[in-house]
Amino acid sequence: METVRATRATGRWTFEDYFAWEAEQPTRHEFIDGEVYAMTGGSLRHSRVIVNVITSLKTALRGRPCTLFNGDAKLSVVATGNSFYPDALVCCDPAAMQERGVITDATVVVEVLSPSTATYNLKGKFAEYRQLPSLRHYLVVDPEALTFQHFAQVDGSWRLIEAEDGIDLSAIGVFVLSSELFDDVGDPLPAIGRPDTMLPRD
Repeated sequence: METVRATRATGRWTFEDYFAWEAEQPTRHEFIDGEVYAMTGGSLRHSRVIVNVITSLKTALRGRPCTLFNGDAKLSVVATGNSFYPDALVCCDPAAMQERGVITDATVVVEVLSPSTATYNLKGKFAEYRQLPSLRHYLVVDPEALTFQHFAQVDGSWRLIEAEDGIDLSAIGVFVLSSELFDDVGDPLPAIGRPDTMLPRD
């Protein structure tokens, strides 16, 4: 999603400031290093890809113990104190689903790129999400180029998994066909983001 910065009259926000304030707002906001950023709408292609991701994962997860959430779920990274709204996430730990609507861990996180958020999704957010204890798969989807980058934790290290036909989310026992991600989206356009500097050093 697109983001714009929200302002506060005095001082930096705490998570509790942000949490209480956002509950009274009509739109979602991410909380990053004491600053609050409003989430705004993306393109129609962006929206179609998100629907496809949710539909594919929902079908594949039927009968499995993990829970799928869409972009309305707040994911709090306890290690950094920051809070995000990924386009989709899969949580397999009931204890991480807090009663007040905050999720504190995920096994799979999916972000669909938009021009204003591509760099941060490809670098900053990945660094944040790697602090989640259970994260095993990070999927970044480019709705313009109709491509994806799948990063998986393999033997304790993060690896870019090269595959064109689909995404093997082995940690949750799910395989998603790439054709499902881009169903009814249109022809490829110039890419939004590249993963060249995204992979962390071992």
